[in-house]
Amino acid sequence: MAEFPNADQSSAAWKLNLFGAFSLETCSGLQVRLPNRKVEALLAILALHPRYGIERAAACEILWPGKAAEAQRANLRHLLLLLKQAMGDGVLEATRSHCRLSPNLQLHCDYHDAEIRNSGEFMVGHEGEWFEQIRLEQDSLSEPAPGPVDHFLETSRWYARHDPAKVFALFRLSPELTKGIDFRELLLVLDMARGAEGCAGWIDYWRGTAEDNLQSCAALLRSALKEAKRTQDLDLASEACFELGKVYARLGEFQKAMKICRTSDAIAQEAKSVRPKKNAMRVKGVLLTQWGYHEQGLELLHRSEELIDNPLDLAVAQSVRAFFEASVGKYEEAGRTIESRSKEAQGAGHRGHDNVSAVTLSMLAIVGQRSGAVPQLERLSAQCQASRSTQMAVYSNELLAKLYLLEGEKSLAANHLRSARKSRSETHMAVTPLEAHRVAMVG
Repeated sequence: MAEFPNADQSSAAWKLNLFGAFSLETCSGLQVRLPNRKVEALLAILALHPRYGIERAAACEILWPGKAAEAQRANLRHLLLLLKQAMGDGVLEATRSHCRLSPNLQLHCDYHDAEIRNSGEFMVGHEGEWFEQIRLEQDSLSEPAPGPVDHFLETSRWYARHDPAKVFALFRLSPELTKGIDFRELLLVLDMARGAEGCAGWIDYWRGTAEDNLQSCAALLRSALKEAKRTQDLDLASEACFELGKVYARLGEFQKAMKICRTSDAIAQEAKSVRPKKNAMRVKGVLLTQWGYHEQGLELLHRSEELIDNPLDLAVAQSVRAFFEASVGKYEEAGRTIESRSKEAQGAGHRGHDNVSAVTLSMLAIVGQRSGAVPQLERLSAQCQASRSTQMAVYSNELLAKLYLLEGEKSLAANHLRSARKSRSETHMAVTPLEAHRVAMVG
């Protein structure tokens, strides 16, 4: 079996050539011969969709157009097994409806080299299958163009390498864009900027937002709040209170969360800027909604949006409100809310907005046409597990468990419920009244 690189081998990469003669090399330069052209085709499909992968049904139709669906599915299962045997067990991530290459796999594919792609023959020897069509339609299959979050991340990396203190000045100016960065990427930037002087509180704060374990997260945010008080940094204190209040709510520690709300109110009264006032309203709105005071909480969240003038920030805030509205059964309101600013968020690549919106839309789909929610939730569950967005992974797995149970798929429902419970246990995430209400309302 070929070697599979782990996350620590980031300097080495597998090499896949699709132009000219098909070839595959391990990260140490060993040639790997795949069993047949269909396996080569499957790897090519996955390599052309490196970030999100592809639906199983779509891959089947590409590889075996016109064949019976049952035969397509069986053929695909066999190809996935052969690819694992050739490259290693950890090379793939697959669910019942979706498959992709593991995000830990370092793979350089010549398809993504513009000069090579525009010269030479694509997948020689595969004429008559799907390959020539894919080459001609390569623009439609390429990864989405970099959005604001991607550009923001690149700028952050540059400052982390050349002027670490500026990273936190940048994060301070655009906290919502920072929260859109994938947790793993954010931690890498923070590691590069670790030596920044006078930024200890901000380092703890941003590490807290990227921490999977909620108890560890709370400890980091408390440290950030303590440093903010010492340095009289009201912006940091406000941001730390906002995140810490939400974390206490998820931990089921209502009294601690209410105490943080009072601290946040005091900071908002002292601060001159608008953001602490917005944070104070939002953390109280989230807490009240989580603990069953739906009308008061949603009203506060709605009023806080009046203090936001940045379109992307507003889209993120409204996606959160839509999630809460759907969670308490206000499906029509949730649908209107999530669509009201969707254009501002399209192409932004904002992790928080995209994940919350996907869960909300899945809740609405389950209430309407349930079959449309399955692939979206399966894909979201895989993405969240890979990116350490555990809270969204819990939500998506709980919804999938409910959906499969309603469809009579008891074993699949049990698997997703176990995944959700395992994530809750590992992160110390409590079942708040809102979450119990949400699960009961769906179906």
